[in-house]
Amino acid sequence: MRTKTEEKRHPTLVAIALAAYKPKPRFFSQQLQSLVDQTHQNWVCVITFDSSMREVLKNPSIKKFQKDKRFAWHQNSHQLGVVRNFERAMALSLAYRPNAIAFCDQDDIWLPAKLQVSIDALNHKPPMSLVHCNAVVASSTKTYAFSNWDDFNRTPELSSVRHLLLHNTVSGASTLFDARLARVAIRSPETKSIFHDRWVALAAALHGGVYPIQEKLYVYRQHTSNVFGNIRLRRAKENAINLKKVGIQRIDVQALRKIRYGIDLLEDRKIVASHFERKISGGKRYSSGIYLALMFAWCAIEFMAKGERGHASMRIAFRMFIYSLLAPFRRSSIKKTFGISRRRSAPRRRS
Repeated sequence: MRTKTEEKRHPTLVAIALAAYKPKPRFFSQQLQSLVDQTHQNWVCVITFDSSMREVLKNPSIKKFQKDKRFAWHQNSHQLGVVRNFERAMALSLAYRPNAIAFCDQDDIWLPAKLQVSIDALNHKPPMSLVHCNAVVASSTKTYAFSNWDDFNRTPELSSVRHLLLHNTVSGASTLFDARLARVAIRSPETKSIFHDRWVALAAALHGGVYPIQEKLYVYRQHTSNVFGNIRLRRAKENAINLKKVGIQRIDVQALRKIRYGIDLLEDRKIVASHFERKISGGKRYSSGIYLALMFAWCAIEFMAKGERGHASMRIAFRMFIYSLLAPFRRSSIKKTFGISRRRSAPRRRS
């Protein structure tokens, strides 16, 4: 923890890791301008392009930011994907020896006090901690009153390892974390359910802790080109599709597909936990399927004890516990009857 006197003498150097992919110049320039307008000015922004940056840099609205030496522009040699692109930006940020690192999306807008408020919160937390804030949700043309935490059913007060393995409560664009965490969690496992923000949050939960900031410190922009999110914009379309799904047999097939998906998700969690055990936890056991099932049951009981039976996290915890019990039957004859089982493994050769 740093005192106010130390902060005045040696302001915290923040490295902003911004992963870009075909950014729209109008939104991109607004985000970069919001970084320039921060009240805390001791920062560097490492921008890694997973698409061609030549056309973007030619845009008049972007050219002025190239004169600011705090921006570092990097072109990836090949397409990495969103997770690896953020991880490369984080790795390149370490060359500046920052005190803290913040993830940044290409089309949001940071409020002027975002960095300063996050730094003040992080300075009062133990080493290797992570803080994350709330956000205002907006479309390309309109800003809504509801918050990011409410829209995505976040439970920011629940941020232990078991809760983060169950349900991610940390959005990457909201984070500021001790730079030493980047060295511990430099690369996440190759799975469908784990992303850069969740992986760093898991590392922080094991070391210094994950702490929410209740203030809304940035505008989280949602539009049809979002890789993640876009919850409310898609809801009407999903409802229209669901109305067309009629018939008992079709409903049964959909239910079985959900079960198979849940079991696959449980297996994915086991891979994450195993990787977490080897890379971060320092010997603590998280990879056992039985151990994970007990953790999920514990989470479900914890929510029920608090009277939050309708909360999304409790439902996820209960489902994951049930899926862990169903996991041995994932290749059952029922699934094969409906034609939705996974491909059979090769038969064993007799010795």
